[in-house]
Amino acid sequence: MKKIKVLISRVIIKLSKKRLIHFTVNPQVKTVFLMGMFRSGTSLTCQILLKNGLNLGPKWRLLQGKGRLKKLNPNGFFEDFLYANLARYWIHTLGKSGAHPPTKEEVKKITLAPINISKFIRFAEFTSPDDRISYFNRHRAYLWLLLKKEKAFYAPKQDIVKIPMLLLFHEQIKAWVPNAKFLIIIRNPESTIKSSRILTSEASIELYNHYYSFLKQMYDSNQNEAWVLSYDNLLKNPESSTKMVTSVLNATFNAESIELIDPKLIRNASDNEVFSDEYQYLYSQTINKT
Repeated sequence: MKKIKVLISRVIIKLSKKRLIHFTVNPQVKTVFLMGMFRSGTSLTCQILLKNGLNLGPKWRLLQGKGRLKKLNPNGFFEDFLYANLARYWIHTLGKSGAHPPTKEEVKKITLAPINISKFIRFAEFTSPDDRISYFNRHRAYLWLLLKKEKAFYAPKQDIVKIPMLLLFHEQIKAWVPNAKFLIIIRNPESTIKSSRILTSEASIELYNHYYSFLKQMYDSNQNEAWVLSYDNLLKNPESSTKMVTSVLNATFNAESIELIDPKLIRNASDNEVFSDEYQYLYSQTINKT
């Protein structure tokens, strides 16, 4: 069976050899990109937004709570597979990783030049495979990409795209989708670093500030089209925070959504004893300040 699966993958790669993803400017798409450093509460925020009627894209294309990372988010990661792979592809192109992210100067090397679909699929299937989505759904996405090219990214009625690693490429996203908006999720440094050590031993205040410098840049560049939500305050004041975020996103508040917040999350929260200028600045802009 494994050999057959590999053969199917290689056939799709061969068929897509001459096809390209063109990042043609698309002002029709008005998606909100939910951004935040990993382990900052972006997945729970997505769960809550989903419960309040917002569309996160095709369910079959969302990364599930399975595979090697299942324990991190057993309820799912709510990341669109195609966008997630795009972020990883760009990071790989720069020779970087989540634990060793590119600098702002290095990110400028990523242009909206067309990407060969066969290379994109080969990377997703063989170079950096993601076991949070089934083989069938991965290949369903590849076929959709083969047929639709860049239009495969534009899922009908998709309100939210949550891909934490795309925060590094917010300028490229804005150039591609000029009417995109951003919902920035922040979490205090100590809790984020502590939680991030599950993923990488490189977690530190330096790594945190590196990502938050991109979040600050994103907010400063898009102040009329960006909102900042404090995950810590969402845990402390779930009802008022959820009402606020659903209001700015033009969604209808569903009281049942706050039941998704596990009291353990509040008990496990750390006091913020690590200082970050970037965090303090973004916190001052939050829509759910206490």
